[in-house]
Amino acid sequence: YFDRITCATEENTTVFDISYVKTTQEGDEDISEVLANGASINVDMFKNYYQYIVGIETNEDSYEKMSGTPAFTIKAKYRNSNDSVSLVFIKQTDRRYYFEIDGTPIGFVSTTYVNKLMEYYQTIAKGEEIPEY
Repeated sequence: YFDRITCATEENTTVFDISYVKTTQEGDEDISEVLANGASINVDMFKNYYQYIVGIETNEDSYEKMSGTPAFTIKAKYRNSNDSVSLVFIKQTDRRYYFEIDGTPIGFVSTTYVNKLMEYYQTIAKGEEIPEY
């Protein structure tokens, strides 16, 4: 679980603060509220966006670190911890972005998918809907 996810392009940064509530006696929890830069947003839309994040797939693996200015970053802070994980996307061509997690090369992701990630976090931060994953 994460309690903060920060999405950033060169032009825009949005910080999502996530609150949880217990849903069962066993201690299961679910997201109760999400704030985007301090403003409450639709929890279901945020969960939908989260599915896009965890659904990232490479179309080619890469074990070689690439340099360049990140076009998009996602930093997720673990709940009840100072630890976090960083996802970085660096544009390589019009068709693909290099993708790494915490500095480790993962591979290449299609520009179409990365564009969705960059567009959708800004869309839900404005209180608008995005397509289901």
